[in-house]
Amino acid sequence: AIKLAQKGLMEHSGTGRLWATLVQLREPDGAEQQMKALKKALRAVPKSGEVWCEAARMHLNPFSPCFNLETASNHLEFATKFTPQYGDSFLETLRQVMIQSIIESFTPIHVENMKSAMDACSEKQMVEVVATSIREAAITVEDAAIDIDAIIENLDSRDLELRCSNADPNYGKLWFHSRLRPSDTARTVLKRAKQVIWNDLGHYTHIYVAAAMRLEAANHITNCIGEDDKLESSTLILPQLIDLMNINGKGIDIKLLEGISKADFVTGFVDVNHEVDLQTLSLFDRRKILFGSDLLLTWKPLN
Repeated sequence: AIKLAQKGLMEHSGTGRLWATLVQLREPDGAEQQMKALKKALRAVPKSGEVWCEAARMHLNPFSPCFNLETASNHLEFATKFTPQYGDSFLETLRQVMIQSIIESFTPIHVENMKSAMDACSEKQMVEVVATSIREAAITVEDAAIDIDAIIENLDSRDLELRCSNADPNYGKLWFHSRLRPSDTARTVLKRAKQVIWNDLGHYTHIYVAAAMRLEAANHITNCIGEDDKLESSTLILPQLIDLMNINGKGIDIKLLEGISKADFVTGFVDVNHEVDLQTLSLFDRRKILFGSDLLLTWKPLN
């Protein structure tokens, strides 16, 4: 697939969709290789909303060392302005806003406790202290200590809905997945996508909380060292999230990470990220994958 994308770019070097595809295909190669592909793509098509959306997705992946909601938000601002017809950028913005709302409601006390423990420990104990704090926060979330439904229900997304309606997007993998009829309005698609993301967060909020705390820990370490010693990316100071959650876990983290991988968060819909054998799908479902909901032949009456 990478070779096909590269071959296509030899003929169509200014096509943002191809560059965005190449960036996403580089995800299994690691954050460093994916970042190299992203920088090359942005040099070639700096005003491609699709590429900026992929950049945001890198920073929205909780298992990525690049996880950073603020950076993702900035990238999505570019994405929705440069290519407003690309619906996935608005849906990823919705995911970012929902995650941010949950993290702001839950993590402050855990972050403060973690920073206090970090300040009191030795440099050799730092990683273990961070790992313990992250696991404790993740377990607390997993044990339903917060009401995710209440947080999301109180989320004000009217501004995003207005922007999306004015842009009236017409394509995108997640957009097509959420658009069941050709006549569905932007608000209808956004509302349907919100339910999908809401359901995903019900299962994986603890992962996002853990990733947010890892970022806070890395920034705290950076702020405590000399200016000349600061790394370009403070998140590289600590082990990756999956390694942190398994440090001295004594088996308690199997439940937290069972069946979860970085590939599950490549886009905002976990189910869409899973590999599907096209031969097992019905003719209707295969048509929808190929054509989205652009054509009337892909429409199917709703039950």
